[in-house]
Amino acid sequence: MLSVLIDKLQKYSAEYDKEIKDVSFLLAFSGGMDSLVMASLLLKIRKRYSIRLAFAHINHNAHNQSERIEKFCSKYCYDNSVIFHLDRLFINSQSNFEACAREKRYAILEKIAEKHSYHYILTAHHQNDQLETVYMKKIDGGDWISQIGIRERFGKLRRPLLNIPKSEIKVYTKLNRIKYIEDPTN
Repeated sequence: MLSVLIDKLQKYSAEYDKEIKDVSFLLAFSGGMDSLVMASLLLKIRKRYSIRLAFAHINHNAHNQSERIEKFCSKYCYDNSVIFHLDRLFINSQSNFEACAREKRYAILEKIAEKHSYHYILTAHHQNDQLETVYMKKIDGGDWISQIGIRERFGKLRRPLLNIPKSEIKVYTKLNRIKYIEDPTN
């Protein structure tokens, strides 16, 4: 998985005609399994290539574990000497909480990236997320564009693990003894 991520980051860097060491990355960091695996991999890459790296946690205040997860993410960044960006959301949407939260979350990530000159925003979406999205869009009768699924590239946003199955992420978590927090809303 590390070599896949390195290859992806090198390709992204080439979009700027730069080497990986000259490009900066902001990880959307939830504290869950997927983002902790991505964080772990990025820390290894930072050690090897000296990339500029930061993590951003958006606390949605959606459940009684939100503060605990925020503290976990903050401590992880502190322990690993990673720049930590934090924002808090309070969403009153009665219709579609997830869609509203996603829209606001990506807007916040864009603002952080712009303000601090990060070249890319990374998320830990994986193959299972892709399959679930395509399936749900088909059931919902979405247009053909939405039925294509999650895009790997959109503006500054990159999803380098879209071809990695969740099972591989779980194995990596166990082999590397990665601690994470289960989001009760997932």
